[in-house]
Amino acid sequence: MPRRLLLLATLAAAVTLVACRGEEDRDPRAIEAVIDWVDFLKLDGIHYEPQALRGLGRTTISEEQHCALHGVVEQHLADNITDPMYRSVDGDASFLPKGTKIYEIDGYAAWFRVAAETEGELLLYEVADNPNATHGRDILDIEGKVTRISVNTEPSTLDERRALEDQAVVETLVGLMLDAPVVEVETRSPGAAYPLVFHLTDGTTVRRVFWPSTGILGRGLQLPPEFGDLLEASLRPVP
Repeated sequence: MPRRLLLLATLAAAVTLVACRGEEDRDPRAIEAVIDWVDFLKLDGIHYEPQALRGLGRTTISEEQHCALHGVVEQHLADNITDPMYRSVDGDASFLPKGTKIYEIDGYAAWFRVAAETEGELLLYEVADNPNATHGRDILDIEGKVTRISVNTEPSTLDERRALEDQAVVETLVGLMLDAPVVEVETRSPGAAYPLVFHLTDGTTVRRVFWPSTGILGRGLQLPPEFGDLLEASLRPVP
């Protein structure tokens, strides 16, 4: 099955190798692995990452929104795993403590979103990679839930440049996304990009970057030319 480059394949973390020196009882040629962890959670083969906004921290949900228990964190990786070749398994989380309860969220499929109960809050985690996904509808449970689409200055900010509120346009763009195939993305797309924000009926958002030059939408969706054409036409100022 196709997999996205944005998934950090083995650890969901960057690994830096540092030489050990200055210790008489250790081989000066020894190498240590220093793992700079990315916040992630893995359940049922799916990698999830928290949604965060610059200056506002991570997104939370209300008590009323969480539903059935979906899983439990079985292993806290940070400070425990030092092997750079370690491959994450179900129940792993980089920062969530062992025993953290993971809940389903009302109105959403668990392969798209879950909530982690920690420190008195329910943190929203969203799919970063689903190895079984073949189309957009396998990684985005947003059909009939998008009220408007905005183009922001950056993906992780609230600075909005322009908003699309014509529901017919919104539904067409979302439909093209859901029908788009999942592809492997080996390099970053060239040229200008649109940081898109999909505003959902429950007040939360889904954020993806779109590159018109290649038709790639973040998380590895290959959108048809019609998507870019309609988006750019809708963003042009009305004469």
